[in-house]
Amino acid sequence: MKSFTVRLEPSVVKWVIDSSGMGHDAVAQKTGVDRRLVDEWVRTGVMDYSKMGRLAGCVKRPEAILLLKSPPDDEDLVDYRLAHGAGPRLTPEDRITIRGARYAQSMAREMMSDGGAPTRPLARGGVTTGDSAEDVADAERGRLAAGGHAGNGGPRGLYRGLRDAIESLNILVFQHPMDIRGVRGLALTGKTPYAILVNSRDPEAARAFAILHEYAHCCFEAEASAASCRTPRPRGLRPKGPRRGAAGLPPRF
Repeated sequence: MKSFTVRLEPSVVKWVIDSSGMGHDAVAQKTGVDRRLVDEWVRTGVMDYSKMGRLAGCVKRPEAILLLKSPPDDEDLVDYRLAHGAGPRLTPEDRITIRGARYAQSMAREMMSDGGAPTRPLARGGVTTGDSAEDVADAERGRLAAGGHAGNGGPRGLYRGLRDAIESLNILVFQHPMDIRGVRGLALTGKTPYAILVNSRDPEAARAFAILHEYAHCCFEAEASAASCRTPRPRGLRPKGPRRGAAGLPPRF
């Protein structure tokens, strides 16, 4: 079948490429075109239909998403913890994993809503940026009842106990294999139910730290959301998350 020219919204083409984590050179190589042609796609949105299919396959997106009139605004930033020495940017593979976690989160939200179940986390309340990180961690240890798991089954028992306790608070926990040199864990708090994703290739002890670290972000986000009418929080601010996560390390139990 003879191909034809399509005119797409340039901002959508740019978003599709940028959100993949791939540069123009990588896209050009994977789609088999010259780098200058990729630059032209981003600038004008005009491309051959057959190339549109190649671009969609390259960035692991359905072709239909390239027909949008504007980029979607529901793919919020996530809080993530990189492995020591990892690069500052998410890899394309990491981004695909995060999209999969978002999809699972959206499916859970739909099923919970259809069943009349609340999607908001069972917030502790009262957490503020002025609180002592150690005091908050002490309270959360008791809330999660993690102490009973610290010496029960070693790191595996600890991690599973933390996972079960956090999920009982209406926060989803997903596991997915990721590059051990990359992301160790991340929190999806842009929509409810909140979700935590941990790297299943990590040993259980590392996953226990990651799940606590990301749980701290969920706690702060829940409080910030409840108090948004009183104290607006700048997007991307992550105060005390690492300290709260560190303060909740298993040896303290």
